[in-house]
Amino acid sequence: NNGTGLVYAASDRINNGSKCVSTQCGRNVIEYLNFTTGEVRTIYSRSEPRALSAEWHDVDKLGKNRYIIADMASDEVVIINSTTGITVWEWNVQAAFSLQSGGPYPDDWVHLNDVEMTEKAIMLSLRNQDQVIFVDRQDGINRSLTLGAEDRYDVLFEQHNPDYLSNSTGQ
Repeated sequence: NNGTGLVYAASDRINNGSKCVSTQCGRNVIEYLNFTTGEVRTIYSRSEPRALSAEWHDVDKLGKNRYIIADMASDEVVIINSTTGITVWEWNVQAAFSLQSGGPYPDDWVHLNDVEMTEKAIMLSLRNQDQVIFVDRQDGINRSLTLGAEDRYDVLFEQHNPDYLSNSTGQ
């Protein structure tokens, strides 16, 4: 493929499948849109036995066949191999945050809306905790890099889609 394109996550509801526990299930996909040809190709797909859309809120490509996903419904970040379908790493927000924090549990407790691999760690945006955190794959949260605190609206207030800038000039 010589064209440039876009990799994105999308979610929808489906009305069939043996995993459905109600009339609707959620389906998440990672897709590639080729800007040159207009072709859309599904890279990876997973259905969830939930009545609501499972909603992967963000995805970034890490390398050949590896993607990192912000799974808003499960309050976790995962790295998957799109060829094998195997989850190669995962971290759940519940491992580090009280269920009393953020929004109403389990409906929209964290609202994990962004994930980004940086040279320091994995950056996550926890909207309902008003924080951007950095998770080391071995050691967990690096609190010295955390920006914001719950209900400290002078720092962050329900942020979406922060970008990591590696130097003071923002380039």
